[in-house]
Amino acid sequence: MRVGMSLALSVLLLSSATHSFKGQITQLPSTSSPSATPAVTLTTTSRVVLIDVVVSDGGEPVRGLKKEDYTLLEDGQPQTIAFFEPHIENATSKEESSKEAPKVPSLPAGTYSNLPVSHVTDSVTVLLLDALNTYTEDQLYIRRQMIRYLKTLPSGRRIAVFTLGSRLRLLRGFTSDSESLLVALNSKEANPQEPLVPQKDEVYKDREVLDMLAAGGASRQTIENYKDFMADSKAFQTDMRVNLTLEAMQELGRYLSGIPGRKNLVWFSGSFPLNIFPDNHQAGQLSRDVSRDYSTKVRMTADLLAAARVAVYPVDARGLLLAPMFDVAQQGDYGPTPDRTKRFKDDLAAFQLEAGAEHSAMDLLAKETGGRAVYESNGLKEAMANAISDGSNFYTLAYIPTNKDFDGKFRRIDIKLDVGKYQLFYRRGYFADEGSLPQSRGSKGADGVFVAAMRRGVPSATQIVFDVRVVPSGPQPPPGPIVGENSTLKRPVTRYAVDYAADLSAINLNLTSKGFHKGEVLLVAAAYDREGKLLNAISTTQPIALGPEAYAQFSQNGLQIHQVIDLPKGEVYLRTGIYDPDSGHIGTLEIPMNVAAEKAIASKP
Repeated sequence: MRVGMSLALSVLLLSSATHSFKGQITQLPSTSSPSATPAVTLTTTSRVVLIDVVVSDGGEPVRGLKKEDYTLLEDGQPQTIAFFEPHIENATSKEESSKEAPKVPSLPAGTYSNLPVSHVTDSVTVLLLDALNTYTEDQLYIRRQMIRYLKTLPSGRRIAVFTLGSRLRLLRGFTSDSESLLVALNSKEANPQEPLVPQKDEVYKDREVLDMLAAGGASRQTIENYKDFMADSKAFQTDMRVNLTLEAMQELGRYLSGIPGRKNLVWFSGSFPLNIFPDNHQAGQLSRDVSRDYSTKVRMTADLLAAARVAVYPVDARGLLLAPMFDVAQQGDYGPTPDRTKRFKDDLAAFQLEAGAEHSAMDLLAKETGGRAVYESNGLKEAMANAISDGSNFYTLAYIPTNKDFDGKFRRIDIKLDVGKYQLFYRRGYFADEGSLPQSRGSKGADGVFVAAMRRGVPSATQIVFDVRVVPSGPQPPPGPIVGENSTLKRPVTRYAVDYAADLSAINLNLTSKGFHKGEVLLVAAAYDREGKLLNAISTTQPIALGPEAYAQFSQNGLQIHQVIDLPKGEVYLRTGIYDPDSGHIGTLEIPMNVAAEKAIASKP
């Protein structure tokens, strides 16, 4: 496969059940050979739904509530609360939270892990600066507000910072060190980026063209054709924005899924173009100028955020909104024309409808995930403070649904308190299919998601946690064919051994009547340069058939698989990934390397 092709093609490895490589693959041991007779698969499912509930009394957290104070309903049917745990900050917990997060356990040289590191306290917070949907001047304002807040960050609060442009970028992983967060926000990676939102004067420029066409005697059909062209262009741009935004939310869901506890996502954006959760059976449809169905991607996004226990705090980066008709730059559009009064009224009505639709989308997004929306306000610092406060004061409830028919439909969750009159913030439902229906596994475009997760610079996915050892093979083999998909890889190269030890608990293995745990995983190692150009890649589809003893062994020590790949001399970013097509679970880790040319052993005469 040639290097110029995209990763999506080079990892079309994904579409093949087996692949031939020069490297050796370690076969998994088993206690005995599986029977040639088709095995009967036994599966059992018990779904537990976790809900984090913030209880507020005029902005202050409510303490001292008990399990008996709650009534929980799913689709109107009472549910038994099987687990209840308060997470309420007090003097003792504040002292504990002031301690730095535990250090990653020391690993041998050349060994890395995608195990997410966070403090043992109850929640972490992600600040997302959305440049894709935000005007440049508003991006600058957001960054200033972030910096102001982080200078007064309470001790012990774990925060990570991301930006969203053409792709999602991690500026700084979770830390309570405000200085390192400030350094990240002042780096060139945090500089304003060109957004995909329409220019503020686009409507007026388009109308100016229409006026010129009409004044020049253009036919009615010509004018209508131009209007259709404008509508199609706007729809295409919006479609791109929506898809990139949803993909970023999915990446965040996978990144956060391996971190225990509640996560608060403070999403600063100048535009929220669609609802991410169902409302009046219109899940995934744009509510304004475009009628395109995004239900599949929306559903996957909702599942990932719910499974990762992410509460979204959407914040309108524009602050107090000024109707564009009052902008001095637009006043010429309402000059001495016969219909200037009508134009002004129509534009005002359109602006109010647009703003109302976006704010409704923000409210729904916050409500459905357990967060709070902030708009028509310049208090961005307060939005960050609210998210962090909520993450330090909440209650966790868990129940096993009485409805065992996991048919993929959306289920509504309602929680009521039998005491007091308080505000409750919690996610309002879930799709009854994630990890529940075997026939739905792998059917949500997860193959394409894995391809996207294997791109250079994408945050690590932690649904499957693994360690990986990457060291030069010793001794180096004599010159020969390149090991990997790029047979034209420029020499000199160094051959590396890539050895995985993956957590079995996140891999779906079916227990057969013969006592074997069966399934398969796909492993990919993809090498990139700094700019994201694919240099080489290798994939291994590994069938799994573990007898009882082997299953116990690998459950303790990790599923161990071996790969070999040739890497060119110099700066290389090796992205390693594991994908379980049955569950759709993904684990990825990117390793920056400085590859030195190793001396090869002499060829035998």
